[in-house]
Amino acid sequence: MRILDEKQLSVVWSWGQAERLELTQRFRENLGRLRQLVGQDSGRETVLSASDLEGLANELQEAGQLMEESRQRCFALSESLHVLAGGDETERRQRAAHLQAMKQAVGRPVELRNSGNRVFEGRPLVLEAIRGIDGVVRSGEERWQISLFKLRARA
Repeated sequence: MRILDEKQLSVVWSWGQAERLELTQRFRENLGRLRQLVGQDSGRETVLSASDLEGLANELQEAGQLMEESRQRCFALSESLHVLAGGDETERRQRAAHLQAMKQAVGRPVELRNSGNRVFEGRPLVLEAIRGIDGVVRSGEERWQISLFKLRARA
């Protein structure tokens, strides 16, 4: 999908298969090269000094924090856009209320709404986390990611 800012004639958003593959591949390759450089994959002693290793550790920590912040922003915007996509004001209010109810249900039992999915049939499900408009549900040791709009909090 590409969204253009017509006034600036620039791409505002582009997240197609090519972008996802390129970013994922580049990140994996760079982390792989870094692991080789520090000798983590081979078990050999690294040629980097302790201060260099500490610097790399800090940079990777910062990268992880930046990605986490970006992840949270993406999830928040996903929620907002999903609410805005409601057909009318009533539906938008219902979507917003459902998201709020599901956020309050984290850590509590949930159930599927109108689902014929036999994988979940008869299993106790707990909403473990929310990731934008998806929830992570757990039953025993198994976990699944599923749309929050397919779930409801159990009374």
